[in-house]
Amino acid sequence: MLLPEGIYRVYRHHPGEEGDVQQRMVARFAIVADRVEVLEDHDDILDSIVPGGRLTDKTLSRLVAMKHSPYWRLVNEDDLKAGEHPDLLPEVEG
Repeated sequence: MLLPEGIYRVYRHHPGEEGDVQQRMVARFAIVADRVEVLEDHDDILDSIVPGGRLTDKTLSRLVAMKHSPYWRLVNEDDLKAGEHPDLLPEVEG
C-alpha cells in the first residue's frame, strides 16, 4: 500500500510574513483495515478530499496527491514519535 495503516496529521502550508513557509495542523485521520476514519477536521477539508469510509482507489489517489502537494503535508504519527520530523517534535505529546 502506498500509505501504510496508522494515524496521519494533515498540515496546511502557507507563506509566512518573512517569506518562510508556515504550517498548521488542520486535520487527523486514520487508515485502518482498508478504511479511512476522520479523527479531527478543523477546516472541513477532509470531507471533500478524503471522506471517511472504505479506502477506494479514488481516495487513495487523492491522499497520494495530497502527500506530494506543496500546499499540504501528511505526516504519520508513528514517524513523529520516531523523531523523523524534528520540525514538528514540539507538538508530539508524551
